[in-house]
Formats: sequence, structure tokens, C-alpha cells
Amino acid sequence: MSDHLPGDSVVQELTGTPEEGSGSPPGDAAELVGATPTLSAAETLAATPFFGDLSAVDLARLVPELEEYQCGPGEAVFCQGDPSDGLYLIRSGTVRVAVTEESGTQTVSILRAPAHFGETGLLLDEPRAAGATALTPLAVWKLPRERFQALVDEHPRLGLRLAAALAERVSVLTRQLGDSREQMVSAARAAYGSLDHAAQALLRRIAVFITFDAELLRSALESEWSDAPFERLVEEAVFFQTADREGWHSFVQDSIRAFLLRELRAEVGERGIQTLRSRAARELRARPEAKPADVLDLLHAAGDWPRLARMLEEAGDALIEARAERIEGYVRALPPRLLWRRPALVRLMADACSAQGKLEHAVETYREAEKHDPAARAGDVAVEYQRALAELCQQLGNEEESVACLRRAIELEGRQSGRSSGDNAGGARSLADPLDDAANDGEETARGVRLGRGRGLSVGTLLGGMSSGVLSARWLATIGALVLTALAWQLLPPPPGLSPEALRVLITIAALVTLSFLDVLPDYLLGLLMIGAWVVTGTLPPAVAAAGFASSTWFLLLASMAIGTAVARSGLLYRGAIELVRRLPASHAIRCLTLAGLGVLFTPGMPSVPGRIMLAGPLSRDIADALRYPDRSGGSAGLALATFIGFGAMGALFLTGTPLSLIAYGLFPPEVQARMNWVNWFLAALPTHLVLFGLTLGFILFRYRSEGPDELPEGTLALQRRVLGRLSRDEWSALVILVLLLVGFSTQS
Repeated sequence: MSDHLPGDSVVQELTGTPEEGSGSPPGDAAELVGATPTLSAAETLAATPFFGDLSAVDLARLVPELEEYQCGPGEAVFCQGDPSDGLYLIRSGTVRVAVTEESGTQTVSILRAPAHFGETGLLLDEPRAAGATALTPLAVWKLPRERFQALVDEHPRLGLRLAAALAERVSVLTRQLGDSREQMVSAARAAYGSLDHAAQALLRRIAVFITFDAELLRSALESEWSDAPFERLVEEAVFFQTADREGWHSFVQDSIRAFLLRELRAEVGERGIQTLRSRAARELRARPEAKPADVLDLLHAAGDWPRLARMLEEAGDALIEARAERIEGYVRALPPRLLWRRPALVRLMADACSAQGKLEHAVETYREAEKHDPAARAGDVAVEYQRALAELCQQLGNEEESVACLRRAIELEGRQSGRSSGDNAGGARSLADPLDDAANDGEETARGVRLGRGRGLSVGTLLGGMSSGVLSARWLATIGALVLTALAWQLLPPPPGLSPEALRVLITIAALVTLSFLDVLPDYLLGLLMIGAWVVTGTLPPAVAAAGFASSTWFLLLASMAIGTAVARSGLLYRGAIELVRRLPASHAIRCLTLAGLGVLFTPGMPSVPGRIMLAGPLSRDIADALRYPDRSGGSAGLALATFIGFGAMGALFLTGTPLSLIAYGLFPPEVQARMNWVNWFLAALPTHLVLFGLTLGFILFRYRSEGPDELPEGTLALQRRVLGRLSRDEWSALVILVLLLVGFSTQS
């Protein structure tokens, strides 16, 4: 956790509860004992609470990703402030997670196996907020950051589990922190009561400040200042703590400052406090090392709206990135008469909303300004507002409104062409004035419409605003292909020996191939549209056009879609790949051949090429990760391409391999259909596909070779098999049905 409890250390025994604020790789004191866990780790891995919702297959796929570390008692697993680069799982031993500060070390929790820690830094994308130290001989696994993020994306229930555990943890610590703060306020009240009246009065007035040093207090409090009581308060360190600047201080707890402000209000009243805050803001602003955010806080608390508005105009832009929400709050607190008639403040509030992703609120800001400020409806300010609205509408995807705003800006610029750029209606200040620099003219064209940039609105800018509405090249090519198909259908005469209907069928198939290459629609939908075109135009009778879907093969095909998905999800396919890799020689070429061959065997059971590739893709990735092949390496590319060849390019080898095969089958004459069953189709396609398979795989093996050792760690395979366990009921069912399905394909006529 990033928060810790002040005072005495708090030790919590948590078993199986996620721990916040921890996790980076062990330092030099930790010994890396291997790239993978050992066989005896299977039960511990499965029992880790974080993995409670994962299947055996998911756990087996994680095994190659885990790195095992061992630490002796007192050795650091990671240090506070280290990068959050992984989730840690405790295999055995006990670990202490603690926060270290100047006041000492606070124990956040003590964890024992099976438990995990280090996820908070990953979820928040922040450095470690705590350190972890082994209390006993400790063995931990590290799941790297990238794999952790992918795991949470793949299994949303893990995110819910983490959120629930973190919420429970935050609730516990919040209650403890509240109790601790109450104790500190009680102690501060007791210490405050022991002070003399002069020191109490000084302490009450210091509470007006957020951060301070002696010089600032001396100039702001004037006659109410006294050196001796202040030095005594600093030395006792009951109320103050050192700030991030040398010689500066702040209160130990906001609750202590709130208590002192209540005492001050009882003494001088609300009006007296506001006067002190205004004076404090004035003196703080005069200090060159003062933080603008502290000055804004004081001005806001004092209700000094004119000076707050001026300060926001001067320093607001620099603070938006880090404090967008607070800047928006400051601007919204201003009276309408100060806000809407000052274009710089309108822009600042809109930018603060945009920085938070609230684009609709930014649009509404400019709309409100147009209602309240006459200058926002004519003149240079109106032009600036319209250009800003055009950009915001474009980001929101409202192209029509964006273009309308650009047109209004052009019209307003035309009306203002004879007037000076700084001569706004009502004397209002143009937003472009502080940024009216000729050097920005080139940047204007590159960035499109931007608020406060340049004067003109070129035709290129207008076209840039409409660019996202223009049809893409792919859709233009699609329209061209359809036009050419229609013209060829109507005008192209059939060659000798070919009927007009046959020519139209060939033209439609050529168009189908072109559209499939352009990837504008799924293949199955293109096939159905092609059949529909044949039937509607009378080119083919329905019985001929859809003959492939009227056979028993089609019903087997429907069944295979569900069965193929069930086989992959059951884990049978993954288990088969693990067994093949384990039993075959440690050779990159043999592994590529195995993956390609496995794809050929699986193809008859699932007719969708994208579906097969999507389900088989993790196989090559898992094997590459287990072998520690780098991303984009030759070994990884070879395994991936071999998988694509087997699971994708070999689809037409089987009648049930692709939907287009059935469409082609339906075009055969009846006498050919009577002879062309599932087996005969396979035998007819086999020679061509053997040549294609051999040449393609040969090129892959020649071009994409592995860079590292081809031997897969035996411990990894053994642990994966142990995690998978025996064949489950689902796997047995999928195996039996798959065998029966293949038998049905091979025997149907």
C-alpha cells in the first residue's frame, strides 16, 4: 500500500490475501535458481488464490512464464521505489512487506504461501510503494508484467477478484488510519493545551498556511510573529514536519491543521480567517520559490476571486497536466462575471476538461461562454471559440458539427478582415494575442484547428477536418470491383463453348476472390451473397447454387463448428501439442513440422480458417516462450508461420475445411457430385497440397531459423503435465466425438 500508519508498527497476518505496494525482481542477494519451477510446485501453483478462476490449461500455459527465485532470511525480494515489473507468488516461506520513511519502517503485512503480492504497482503503473524482505528461507515465482497484464485482459474475473481483495484491504487500512489520526489529534490537542497563550495564538495563525518557512511567516504575521515559540514548535516536531524544500515545513497531519483552524475561527471569525489567507497568499506569491498550486489553494480558500482569476490566467496552463481536476474546480468557483467574459479562463477550463477526457464538458464550456459573453458571438474571440469547438467535435467523432464550426469561423473571419486582430468586441482580450507568432503558421497546417494558433483558416485545414469522413482506399477498391463485375456481367460476351450463365458464374467467383483479398466482409458472408446473386438473377436454380448445403456433409460441417471449438477449449489441443513437443527430438525443424501436421489433422474438425488460426495461435507462442525465443526472432516467426500453414493454408485439402469448398462442390455437375465424397475430395486435392506444403515449409525452415537452444527445459514440460493432470471428462468427450466426426466425414457419400 502507498499509505502507511503513523506511530507504532502495524503487523497483519494475511494468508492468501493480495498485498499492495510490492513487487520487483530480487536484487543481488537473491539467487536465480532456474528459469522454471520444479515439479513439486504444481499443487502450490494451483492453490494460489489469485489463480482460483483459471483452468488447468491456463495454468499450464503460465508455467513457462514463471521465474523462480530463492532468498535467505533477511534478504530483499525487492526494494521500495523499484519498478513494478512483475507479480510475485509465494511458493514457500514467509515474506514481510514494509514501508520505510524517515520516521522508521512500518510493517504493512506478513504473507505466507500460498499467497501473492506486488499487483498494486502493476495495476497503478507506479513504482513499488513498499519493500519486501524474506523472514524465512523463501521461494517465490515472478510473473512478468507483460504476462500479468495479458492474463487480466484474458480473464476479467481476475480483475474483479483483485478489485475485491484490494477494496477489502483498503477498508481495513482506512479504519486503522482513521483510528490513528484520531489518536494523533488527541495527542496534538494535549500538546496544544500545554503551550502558553502566545505560542497557541502563533500556532493557530500558522495553520492558515499549507507550507511555510520562518521568513514567510514573519512577513505575513507581522506583529503577531515571534521567533522563540516557532523554533520551539519546530524542535518538538509534534505539529510540524520537514517539507520537500530546505527550511520549509508543513503540518504532520491535515486533521491537526483542521483542528487549529477551528480554534482560529472561534477566535477571529470567518472574515478574520479570510483576511489572513489573502495576506498569506500575497506574501507567498512574492517568494520566487513558492509553488503556484499553494498560492491558488490559499486564494481559493480566501475567496479572493479577482486575484485567483489573475493567478489562473498566469499559471493555470502550466498546472493542467498534473492538476487538471483542481484547475477546473478553481475556475468553476469563480463568479460568472469574472469567468465568462475572460476568454483565457474559458480556454483554461475547457483545456482542463479535455485533459481529463471530458470532451463533452469542454464543448459545453464554450457554448456557455457564447451565451454569457457578447464578444464570443462576434469578433476574434468568436473565431477562436469556433475553431476550438471544431477540433473538439472532431475528436468526439461529430464530423458534421465540426465542419459547421469551421464554416462559421470562416464567415466570422470574413466579417473581421478589415479589423485589427486585437480589436475585440467590448474590449475583451483575444486568445490569440499571447500566441500570435508567425512561427506558428507552419504548425497550424500540421496540427489542424487549434485554439489560439494563427489567424487564417486555410482550405487545407478545412479538408483536414473532413479527412476522417473520406472513404478509405480499401472501400474505393471494393466499389470499383463491384462496378467492374456488373459491367462484365452485362457487356462481356461469352467465349465459344461457354454459356452466358457459366460466364457469369466465373465472373462472380473472380469478384469473390477480389473481395476476399480486400477483407471487407467475412468469407462466409461473401459466399452467401454470391449464392444469393446467382439465385436472384436467375443464373443458377436454387437447387444447383446451394447444392453443397443440401448434402449430409453440410450437417456434419455444422456439427464440426461446435465440436472444433469444444476441442480447443477443453485443453485437448494444448495437451496434444505439449506431448508431441515432449516426445519429439529437440529440433526446430521437427517442431515446425509437428505444428503444421497438427493443424492439418485438426482442419477437418473446424471449417473456419480464422477460427482455427485464432485457436492455434497460442500454441506456437507458448512453445516459443518456453524456449525463451525473443519476440520477432527467426525461431518465433518460424513456429508461427508453420502453425499458419497447417491450420490455415491446408483448409482446401478437405471438403469440410472451408465454406468455399462446399460452394465449389455445389457447382459440380450431378454426376461429379455423386463421385466426389469426402475421401475422394481429399485424394484429389492431396498432390497439389503436398507440393504446397513441402515448398512452403521448406522456405520457412530455410528463412526463419532459431537463434537459441532448441531443447525445451524438461522441468517446464513436467510441471505443465502435472498441472494439466489426467484427461478430464471434457477432454475425453471431445476426443471421442472428434474421432467419430472424422470417421463420419470419411465414410459419408
